[in-house]
Amino acid sequence: MELYHDVKDKNFGHPSPDPVYYPQHPRWDPIFQNCWPANRHIMWIGTGRPGANCRNLGTVYEDVVIPLATAGCDAGPVGCYKVLRKWTVLDWCTGEIGGHSQIIKVADIEGPSVLYPDTVIVNMEVWTCTGRWEVPPAWIVDNCSKELHYTVEVEEGTVLGNDQTGYVVIDMPKGVQDGYIVATDCCGNITKKLVKLNVQDNVPPNCNTRKNTVITLANNQSTGEALGKLYAKDLDEGSRDNCAPHVFFKVIRMEG
Repeated sequence: MELYHDVKDKNFGHPSPDPVYYPQHPRWDPIFQNCWPANRHIMWIGTGRPGANCRNLGTVYEDVVIPLATAGCDAGPVGCYKVLRKWTVLDWCTGEIGGHSQIIKVADIEGPSVLYPDTVIVNMEVWTCTGRWEVPPAWIVDNCSKELHYTVEVEEGTVLGNDQTGYVVIDMPKGVQDGYIVATDCCGNITKKLVKLNVQDNVPPNCNTRKNTVITLANNQSTGEALGKLYAKDLDEGSRDNCAPHVFFKVIRMEG
């Protein structure tokens, strides 16, 4: 749809009611009539006029613009809006005056494009058996809007933050689930990019042991021989794992 480009016209930027044609071909010659002249091939079909096929009707109109973009959002040089076009029609033969209202919608129906990995591995927290996804910023572009926003959605977990400070998702259970980068432009178009989230336990157990311990030797009634026993549990000082309920450990004798 062609818009008025004359900044002096009060309807500057509004859809034209009349067809707009391609300019004449650069090699057009009125004598040989090769290629095509001006006003032959339509580039944009106009929104139309009342009684356009009647020569005895005169028409003028006035536009009322109703914005459709999100308030305060930069929807680009064209934007998205509705035009209430109020026509006044004069019959030159009878002098009768009539009116007609026309609604024109200038719309952006294409959602933003989101570039993001299809799969992401999410690691566990150190002290809990839940995943923590620190979401890298998404790369988002749009055909019209100069301002874009996005949110993050997951099936299980708690989403914190915003698109200005960044998003973090916590309390994610172990396993695979669906996540989404949800991008929105100023005209309300939404794109949801699916991201497969694989929450894995890659955190090793936390080992806490005694630094020093005393082992009592017992005489086995043999000259020059004494025995002592050391169990692995005797060296443990609360070793734990963020996910496993039991931690298995062993003692290795260091040759000295």
